[in-house]
Order: sequence, then structure tokens, then C-alpha cells
Amino acid sequence: MGRDHLAAMARIAAQHDGIVSVGQAEAAGVSRRALQRAQHGGLIVSMHTGIYRFTATPTSSDREIRAAVLAAGDGARASHESSLHLHGLTNIPLGETVVSVPPRQRADHPGIRVHRLVDQHPEHLTVLDGISTTTLARAVVDVSSVFSRRRMEWLLDEVTITRRSATIGAIARVYRQVNHRGRRRIAVLGELLDEQSAMGPTPRSTLERKMDELLLATMLPTPAREYPIPSVAPGAGFADRAWENALLILEIDGRTYHERRQDMRKDRARDRTAARMGWQTMRVLDAEVTDEPDLVVDDVVATYHRRLAQLHGHADPPPNL
Repeated sequence: MGRDHLAAMARIAAQHDGIVSVGQAEAAGVSRRALQRAQHGGLIVSMHTGIYRFTATPTSSDREIRAAVLAAGDGARASHESSLHLHGLTNIPLGETVVSVPPRQRADHPGIRVHRLVDQHPEHLTVLDGISTTTLARAVVDVSSVFSRRRMEWLLDEVTITRRSATIGAIARVYRQVNHRGRRRIAVLGELLDEQSAMGPTPRSTLERKMDELLLATMLPTPAREYPIPSVAPGAGFADRAWENALLILEIDGRTYHERRQDMRKDRARDRTAARMGWQTMRVLDAEVTDEPDLVVDDVVATYHRRLAQLHGHADPPPNL
């Protein structure tokens, strides 16, 4: 390998913790043949197809995770146990590196456990030391499908009490966003989140008052309180808050997981009834209002303006309006 090619690869490796991909090398003018020569000469070693490590660079869990994310392609990110490791929970056994990819993306990478996820939100993603990964809250929710109840109890205590690196509200928010059919064992996480809320559910009056205070700080018009659920027939109940001009309902949910589960069919029926009349229903959990108020307000404001845009047929307003 020529000195220029070696220097180019060294620059790439310096930026990626000793890891070089074929794509990165080719973008820097290093051919695949040059990479093969470097491998045959013992300068680099293959970690995955198209991913190399300088031989002088020692192996480490972080490098294994970085290499797996690069090998899985665009949009890939470390998740589950690998994400927990990157967030500092290094006492959890890693096993195979775990990576999540967008739907329909290739998932057969030897030595890597790959999940195709259809429910990732932009706010669930982050970058740690240059490695794309999920947030700690999302990682906790994801591993609930593979961890035992006892290990999940320990994990929730570790991140919310011992380390204070995530709040119950942040985890509950992700839980609500991805709680859908097909999610294995997520019911256990819901039960554990209830148990973690030692004080029990927040009284409805307190929740609604806090939500009103948050909304008052925005430029939104004051919503109607205890608004009759839109329905062809009367008697469908009342919504916590509603904006008639945007056909938007806001429900502030202070029930326990078991109560929500018992009332799920009734809630869905109410939401469908309103949807038939053109209304959209937003639901937020009490832990979100308490621990993640800014995110909740951002959701409500963005949804309100998007509804107005849809109803009046003009473009969405700029962010932070």
C-alpha cells in the first residue's frame, strides 16, 4: 500500500476510533484492491464485510459496536443491550452486538443481532462518541422484550434511582409511543413503571392544572374544558381539553397501567367516535407531564398547528411558532 493511501486511511481511522469502512476508504481515494493489500500485509483486519480495524488498534466493546453499526448500513444505530453499554451500563452482558435498522433494510449480518424497527421516532435517536444509537429511555423500553422481569426491575432502579440518568417520565413517554400489538412482553414494563411510581397516580385535578399552566405559556388559544366527545349520538363522555378550531382533543391520563389496560377498548371506541367526526385525539401520561413537560408542550403545539394546516389546506407553520 502506498504512503498516501496509508495516510488517508489513518486519517479516517483517527476519526472513527481505529475503524475504516470500504465506503469511507473509497471516498478518500483508497481502492478496494489497496484495502486487500493492506489486509494481506497485516496492516488491517476485517471485522465485518467491508469494515476494517487497524491491527495496532486493540479490540473493545465500543469498537465492536461502532463496526457493527457501520456494517449494517445507512440508518443503522446501536440499540438494546449495545445502546445500554454505550450509555454507561457496562455491567450488562453484551453477547452479540445489537443494531436496529429501518424497515426493509438488510438484516442478515453474521455476528450482529439486527432488529427492523417501524416505530422509531427522531427523539429516540442520539449520537455517543460518534456512534449512532438510541436514547437511554428507548434502550430500556427495547430490552423489556428480552430481559426477565427481575432484570428489568434492576435496570429501572439503576437508571432512575442509582444513576439518575433517565426519568420515569422519559421512559413512560417512549413506552406510550411504541406500545402496540406485536411488542413482546411490553406489558411487564407497564406494570413495573406503575410500581416505580411510589406515590401512585397523580390526582386528575393536579395533572390538569399543571397541563393548563404549561399551555398558558404557549401562544395557543385557551382550550375548552370537559368538552363533550364529538359523536353522532350524545353521551360519549367528555374530553379533558379540546380546541374546536383545530378539531383537536387532549386527554391527560393519570391512570395506572392496569386501569389503562382495562379501559383500552373504551378509550379506542371514544377515539374512533371522535375521528369519525374529524377530530384527532392526543393522549399524554402523567409521568410525561411531570418529568418531560417541554416535550409534551412541543407535541401539543406542533399537532395543533399541523391540524390547522390540514383543515385549512396550507403549508405547515415554521417550527417554534
